[in-house]
Amino acid sequence: MNTDKPHITEYKVYAYVLIALLVLTSISVWITHLTLKAWTVGVALVVTCVMAFLVLVYFMHLKFDSMLIKILVTLIFLLLTIVIGITLIDYKFTY
Repeated sequence: MNTDKPHITEYKVYAYVLIALLVLTSISVWITHLTLKAWTVGVALVVTCVMAFLVLVYFMHLKFDSMLIKILVTLIFLLLTIVIGITLIDYKFTY
């Protein structure tokens, strides 16, 4: 038996998320023109992770899913952070 309650999100929320994604995309492109040396990649990845979070929460309706799904997605992001951290450590000591 399906006991999921339907959820309705206003179009205004989607418009705000779209504007935030466009602004974050512009920031991501702008960051590549700065000379932050080894930090450029890290800052760009942080901005990209924020964009992925917005897409997951609002467009993929993660905020309406069960706690198990939220925990699994959080663990996946933690694993991704560890892998990116290891990559950035290697990048830092290479250059």
